[in-house]
Amino acid sequence: MELSTTRRASLTAPSAFQANFQALANAFVTKRAEDYGYGIAVDENGSAYVAGYTKSRNFPTVSPFQATNKAANNSSNVFATKLTPAGDALVYSTYLGASVNDYGYGIAVDGNCSGPGNRASASIL
Repeated sequence: MELSTTRRASLTAPSAFQANFQALANAFVTKRAEDYGYGIAVDENGSAYVAGYTKSRNFPTVSPFQATNKAANNSSNVFATKLTPAGDALVYSTYLGASVNDYGYGIAVDGNCSGPGNRASASIL
């Protein structure tokens, strides 16, 4: 996954984390061509949160709220992932979505995680 210059410049994470985001994202979250990372946030403890969407059926899940991609073939579900402050492991990673295209375009952390997106599914979960 390559973040565009515009997206890279608009990330709100500290610049030291931004410098390592590409390697971190490729190592744990967005390895496949079907994965699209669109947002990153860092909490007060240094844990990173990544959101986007994927068409993948084998996206890495850890303690998932939704363990499988429920979208029809070649459609996407949102993903939300939390990494440790060291960036060496996933704390949780889950799909979020239903039967047709659902997209995650960002993430914010204020004790809870939330973010903008677009859903085409009649029922998101």
